[in-house]
Amino acid sequence: MEYQVLARKWRPGTFSDLVGQEHITRTLQNALLGNRIAHAYLFVGPRGIGKTTIARILAKAINCKNAPVAEPCDKCSSCVSINDGNNIDIIEIDGASNNSVDNIRRLREEVLYSPINSKYKVYIIDEVHMLTNSAWNALLKTLEEPPAHVKFIFATTEVHEVLPTVISRCQRFDLRKIPQSLIVERLGKIAESENVQISKNATRVIARAADGGMRDALSLMDQLIAFNGDSENNNISEEQVLTTFGITSQQQRENLLKAILTNDYGNFVLELNAVAQQGKTIEHLFYDIIEYLRGIEITLLVDDPDAILEVGEDSIEVYRKLSSFVSLEKLQLLLESLSAIGRMLHDSINKHVFIETAIMKAMRYSSSVKVNDIIRKLNELKGLGSASGDSQLSVQKVVPYHEKINEQRHPAPVIVPTKVEAELKKSEPPVNVKHETSLKVEDNVATLSPTISSTIAPEKEEAQTVPEKPRKVVSPEKLWHALIVEMDTEHINKPQLKFWMQEAKPLSVKNDVFTICFDEEFNALHSRRVIDEKALLEKCMHRLTGINNLTLNIMLVKGLVSPPAVQKTKDLDEVKEKILNNEFVKKTLDIFDGTLVDFRG
Repeated sequence: MEYQVLARKWRPGTFSDLVGQEHITRTLQNALLGNRIAHAYLFVGPRGIGKTTIARILAKAINCKNAPVAEPCDKCSSCVSINDGNNIDIIEIDGASNNSVDNIRRLREEVLYSPINSKYKVYIIDEVHMLTNSAWNALLKTLEEPPAHVKFIFATTEVHEVLPTVISRCQRFDLRKIPQSLIVERLGKIAESENVQISKNATRVIARAADGGMRDALSLMDQLIAFNGDSENNNISEEQVLTTFGITSQQQRENLLKAILTNDYGNFVLELNAVAQQGKTIEHLFYDIIEYLRGIEITLLVDDPDAILEVGEDSIEVYRKLSSFVSLEKLQLLLESLSAIGRMLHDSINKHVFIETAIMKAMRYSSSVKVNDIIRKLNELKGLGSASGDSQLSVQKVVPYHEKINEQRHPAPVIVPTKVEAELKKSEPPVNVKHETSLKVEDNVATLSPTISSTIAPEKEEAQTVPEKPRKVVSPEKLWHALIVEMDTEHINKPQLKFWMQEAKPLSVKNDVFTICFDEEFNALHSRRVIDEKALLEKCMHRLTGINNLTLNIMLVKGLVSPPAVQKTKDLDEVKEKILNNEFVKKTLDIFDGTLVDFRG
């Protein structure tokens, strides 16, 4: 008798024989018992998981002499003829080779004839996504309203290539990959029936290599039986499976993963080289590493990882053990780095070197210090300082080295004082001061206040002390308005900063401190932007007023009306008159019959 491969010999003949597709078999059985059989079905899923098998079982069930039944009897003449493949009313078509318009036209003519020996004529079209658009268009009307004696069953691995108008005319069923534990159990039963001695670890390796496909698992097992031959030791071991298919052992994978997770570059290179020297498939190893990393990640995230991974408790225990060496954040960075290089690996010439370099790069990247880590550490240090009694945290602006070099090579241009600057100029000589910015919280008001320390040597302080001359009173509104105007000058050119500054209200200039405030509810974000530019604003204040120790104090208060009303000073009246005389403004007011309500800086 001619030998029949295991994938054909052990192909399920009833719904109860199917493994891992209970969500589909239950729906179809209920439809059969309720006589609610659709005219067209579409089975979707990867290779070797039972699409065509389910189509054949469904064809048997609807044509069974005992119908309606949930399971075909496999004994009547219809079931037997379908099993033997000689029922002329069950037509199986390969969509890849019968995809033209002419093929579909012949099919449309054939469907008009009634079945000969069965209740229904069933067309099973495999790889249906290979049909051309013209062929589909020729079939659409027949597919939507076929004769009462015709049923269509389609199967595809690429559902995204099937026309939406076709999918909408079918009942779609998505088949899932078969869990490894179910494949292991099925292989064990088949091996027992075939008098083949195979270890459980070997069946686990086969199930993992099959990637959820029962047909692939049975084909691999067939190959192993042939490899083992008629030797006295008829037991198929895990080592034989690993050697035959170039798969790495579980211990090797664990060692590799441990080296990756602990940043042990030396052991990683040694383990990878050992795998390559044994002739194992490097590309398969890479995808095993990705699978392990995801398994460890899922183990850290959920309480029952096997509900998602479906790999069995033994593999989950391995993932749990490896998860003790790594944090969730590092795992995510490793997966982010490695999951995007699969195509490059496929196209690379030397896969060993490529994987070695790519994984070490991912290890370095996942362990490098990130900006968020630095910020978190600074916040921790700030909290420790506050706990020890420090009332202030001094923050000084750090100028990058390249900016210092640029300042030396390209010194700032000399600015000629403007009319506003001359009016605000003070006569006292500048004093060298050192500015530090301190963040305080007093009475629910956040204040960014300066700390001033003199740089004059103590022994010369008494000799250089001179009586301070009376100073001219500086208007807070005028000074703030002058600073806003400065932001539009060519040497500064910060229009966005000007916009943020307009939301502040100047309060006072007292004791060499110029105080402004923002509304805590509406302007908190913009106040922080102005705080970031505090050093620039103080530099402008020093140049405008001539008071080198004048500092800027920025406050957040509640209930401030923002933006503040602009006082009608002499200078502001001049600006308003200038705006009203602008031709563009005049035309705009005339077109909209409007009036000038307010203007800013």
